[in-house]
Amino acid sequence: MDFLTTILGYPSVVFTVALAVALAYWLLVIVGALGIEILDLEGATEGATEGLAHGVAEGVTEGVAHGVTEGLADGVAEAAAHGAVEAAAHGAGAGLLAFFGVGRVPVTIILSVLFLSGWILTILGSRGLAVIGLGGGWLFSTLLLGASIVVGAFFTAYAVRPLAPLFVVARAVTHAELVGRVVTVLTGRVDERFGQATLIEAGADLILQVRCPAPNSLRRDAKAVLVAYDREHGTFDVEAYDEGGAA
Repeated sequence: MDFLTTILGYPSVVFTVALAVALAYWLLVIVGALGIEILDLEGATEGATEGLAHGVAEGVTEGVAHGVTEGLADGVAEAAAHGAVEAAAHGAGAGLLAFFGVGRVPVTIILSVLFLSGWILTILGSRGLAVIGLGGGWLFSTLLLGASIVVGAFFTAYAVRPLAPLFVVARAVTHAELVGRVVTVLTGRVDERFGQATLIEAGADLILQVRCPAPNSLRRDAKAVLVAYDREHGTFDVEAYDEGGAA
C-alpha cells in the first residue's frame, strides 16, 4: 500500500504516467511485430493500435524531444541579440543533444530509459524525504522532481551510449562506386553477351555480370578492371587488367 501511495503521489506520479505510456507503446510495438490479432477484431485492433501508437509516438517522442530541443534553441535565440550568439547557441544545443544520444539511438528508447530512471529516483527520493520528515511538501517534492530529471537524464545519456552501434545503418555500395575495382573472371570466356566475375566487398563475394568486346584475353581466373556500368542491362564493361598497373 505504501508503494502504491508513493508511485501515485507527487512527484513520482509524473514518471508513473510517463512510464505507463511508454510501456503501452512498447506493448503495441511487440504486438504489431508478432502480428497478433486480439479477438479477431482486425478493424478495431488496427484502429486502436494505429491511433494509440501514433499518439504515443508523436505525443511523447515528438512532444518531449521537440519541446526540449526547441525550448533550448528558442530560449537562447530570443535572448540572443546577434547572429553570432544564435549560431553559438545552436551549436551548443546540437552538442547537448549529441551528448544525450539523440540521433544515434531512437528517441523512444532514450525516453523510456529516462522515464524508468526518473521513476526510480523519485520513489527513492520520496522515501528518503519521508524518513527525514520532509515528505509531502510541494517545495521539496518539486525540487526532487527537478533533480530526478537532471540525474536521470545524465544516467540515460551514459546508459544508451553502448546501444548506438546497434542502430548504425550500413550504406550500400552503389554500382557506380564499383567502377575501377579489379575483379576475377569466373567463366571460361567473356564477350559482348556473356561473362561473370567475382569481387570481394565487405567480406562477401559479389558475383557480377561482365561484358567485354571479343576477342580478348579474359579467361577463368584472369584479372579484369570494371570500367563502366550499364544500368539498362545490369552489366559491367571490363578490360583486361595489366599486372604492371595499367589496364
